[in-house]
Amino acid sequence: MESTTNVYTIERYTAEMDAGTYIKDFHDADYFIKFCQQCGNYGRRYGCPQGFDFYTESAKKLNQIEYFCTTIAISKQKRLQL
Repeated sequence: MESTTNVYTIERYTAEMDAGTYIKDFHDADYFIKFCQQCGNYGRRYGCPQGFDFYTESAKKLNQIEYFCTTIAISKQKRLQL
């Protein structure tokens, strides 16, 4: 889906994939956990990855579907102040 103004274009993309495929092909917790552990809030926030193992095993068992969404804003101007 695309929206356009005279200043920028917005592109929206969505995809879905079963959790087993996502985990097998794209989920690399061992790589990303290093970055999380450097954060001063590591282990203090809901989104912290302590539950990754639980999540990956649960998602596989439930045959869960993952939904991915992203939005990209493309400026038509050389310098767009945000």
